[in-house]
Amino acid sequence: PWEFVVVVSPQVNAMCLPGGKVVVFSGLLRLFDHNEEAVAVVLAHECAHAVARHSAEQMGFLRMILAVEWMLHVFFQVPFVTNWVTSFAFQLPFSRNLELEADFIGLHLLAKTCAYNPSAAPAVFERLAR
Repeated sequence: PWEFVVVVSPQVNAMCLPGGKVVVFSGLLRLFDHNEEAVAVVLAHECAHAVARHSAEQMGFLRMILAVEWMLHVFFQVPFVTNWVTSFAFQLPFSRNLELEADFIGLHLLAKTCAYNPSAAPAVFERLAR
């Protein structure tokens, strides 16, 4: 079962928690002037994270990252460098891949299950990138 909550905050963001709990900040709604189609694109993206079980995937990946970080720290003993290396070499590319996958799945969700046009997505993503 999905659960959607709007948090009153100027923050322009939305997130999906494990178990299908989606949080939307009111700043996001204001950014798009409560445009239903734009909000549907964002919600589909967030729901895609749950459908793809990205939080479970991240937890599994985190265990590997911590092991690599620990090994780097043992050999080099420079925490700042080991944190930087694992962030840029592993975490950021992995995170980008999850976001791209959520975009892809979200567009399919919009196309198959909603009355919203997926062609609105590029403008929404462009506006969010600013």
